[in-house]
Amino acid sequence: MQETGELDNTYIIFTSDNGFHFAEHRLRPPRKSTPYEPDIRIPLLVRGPDIAADTHRSQMVLNSDFGVTIADLAGVRPTRKVDGRSFAPILRGQSPSWRSAFLVENPTGKVVPAFRALRKSDGKKMTLFYNRGVREVYFLSEDPRELRNIQKSVPKGVKQRLQHRLDALKDCFGLSCHTAEGP
Repeated sequence: MQETGELDNTYIIFTSDNGFHFAEHRLRPPRKSTPYEPDIRIPLLVRGPDIAADTHRSQMVLNSDFGVTIADLAGVRPTRKVDGRSFAPILRGQSPSWRSAFLVENPTGKVVPAFRALRKSDGKKMTLFYNRGVREVYFLSEDPRELRNIQKSVPKGVKQRLQHRLDALKDCFGLSCHTAEGP
């Protein structure tokens, strides 16, 4: 590809799956599909035209963004409404309005307890385990391994705002998710 010049006109996207937990967060091994950071953060590397080398972006990208982004990079637009957003402008070093939160959920509770979680870009996360009746709140910038549940010390008003945001994300679809995720 490099000899023919095709590499200069090719995007390479590398991502991966996450691994299993082995007794972290009080879960019996092997477990997966939880709202904890090791399950919701996966590597993403992108190389291609107009993408500066050796740069790091901190915006939160979701799986639903991949199809829209690939279409955007190919110069086509989806013909149907989609939940995802193109992160191509971010790859090109632009600063578009971007999500500040997203929903992570497992409504079935078959392998791990059912949950809905709000992950915010400011380093806060709220996790609700409905079938166990447990609420968890972590401040990730101070507790990146999510070992100290601080939900008892979070003011009631903050918990209510987090719950309101979580409810908005739970019920959104298409463009309404862009609003619920926030800039």
